[in-house]
Amino acid sequence: MKYDVFISYSRQDQATADHLCKALDEAGVSYWIDREIHGSANFLSEIPRYIKQCRVMIFIASSHSAVSEFTQKEILFALKHHKTIIPYRIGKFRFENNDELDFVFTNVQWKEREEDVIASLDKLGLVPKKEPLPPPAPQPKRMNLKKVLWTVVVLLLFVGGIFGGRAIKNRVDELQFVRDSLKLVQLYQDSLVQAERAAFVQDSTEKANAAAQKAETDRLAEEKAAEEKRLAEEKAAKEKAEQERLAAEKAEKERREREAREAAEQAERLSGKGRNGVYKVGDYYNVNGKEGVVFYVDASGKHGKIVSMTHSNTPLQWSSSKSERKRSIGASSKTDGAANTRSVQQRPNWRADYPAFAWCANLGSEWYLPAIEELELLMKYDDIINRTLGVKGGVWLSTNLCQVGYWSSTEAGLILDSNQGLARDFSIKHKAAYTSYKYMAHIVRAVSAF
Repeated sequence: MKYDVFISYSRQDQATADHLCKALDEAGVSYWIDREIHGSANFLSEIPRYIKQCRVMIFIASSHSAVSEFTQKEILFALKHHKTIIPYRIGKFRFENNDELDFVFTNVQWKEREEDVIASLDKLGLVPKKEPLPPPAPQPKRMNLKKVLWTVVVLLLFVGGIFGGRAIKNRVDELQFVRDSLKLVQLYQDSLVQAERAAFVQDSTEKANAAAQKAETDRLAEEKAAEEKRLAEEKAAKEKAEQERLAAEKAEKERREREAREAAEQAERLSGKGRNGVYKVGDYYNVNGKEGVVFYVDASGKHGKIVSMTHSNTPLQWSSSKSERKRSIGASSKTDGAANTRSVQQRPNWRADYPAFAWCANLGSEWYLPAIEELELLMKYDDIINRTLGVKGGVWLSTNLCQVGYWSSTEAGLILDSNQGLARDFSIKHKAAYTSYKYMAHIVRAVSAF
């Protein structure tokens, strides 16, 4: 047997499929739906045969059927055989791992009611036309008793005239009887009319009362619904206001805690003692009279390097002795300014011959002139270091006195033709390292390890 409609669905949507089948039965549409063979040995032969025989496929689209391997195969097979597909959607869904079907149903006109599905089938000529009902049979007319009685009277008078005056008296008596009968009939008809009128009035009154009662019931229901809605909105508004109040209190509490935490961290950063002896770049350091700002720390945070709170008031020479600056003295390290300083301190009269190194040593035995890469690391954090220097009354790294650059302790060799020694310096203005003659004067800033 051939069917006009094939229904493709997921067994998890059985209730929807049954309801649709009921609507198709009422409309007189022939259809086939799988209730037994799905997953059986006959599936691969039976399903394709029914799809080929049908004219239209109804696809019950849902989150279950969209991911069903069977329904996806049924749709693709129907498309292959040019079958019209009516997509009946229940809920939102998307095809998983099947771009082809996702593309097929892009911007499709979904049917979301059974009536829409039936209407589509009707347009395709699959809904049988129903025969119109025959007109109602004519009702027999009620006999007018009064008219009948008058007819009888006329006939009696006519007959009496025929048989002569002998029967006049009897006819008069009969006429009086007829008149009395007519009165009784009239009374009976009047009573019927009154009864009908009374029944009509009672029925109209009952309908009016029922309508008034329904209207009152509907009004009370609307008022109750409006009151419930108002109370729900007031409750929602109160809950929202309470949530906003709690959120504001929480935000304010978190702000105060954050500010307190930042203030505590700021106090610790500027205490000079670190956080339980642990420092980070930009912290103020002040232990045993050695004062500076941290620009390097190791992994533990307990050891690192600091830069001095001030620098030389005037530019100083790397070496002021003609004989000393014409030689290399072994201060060639780019990373260890302390080693370079020790090389200088081995020279006789080093304090007089090496003013830049002497200025650093005057701050204390642990202070030294930084190597060139120590200067570069220091200048990498000049913003945060300057903020701490400003708060603690130190001299910024980028004052006007520094535009000529800072001396490093790293030698750069000799220029043989002029027999002059060279050393490295760092320009704050240009953020770059340069090479200068040792007799030139630059600003000096000391560093120390802790």
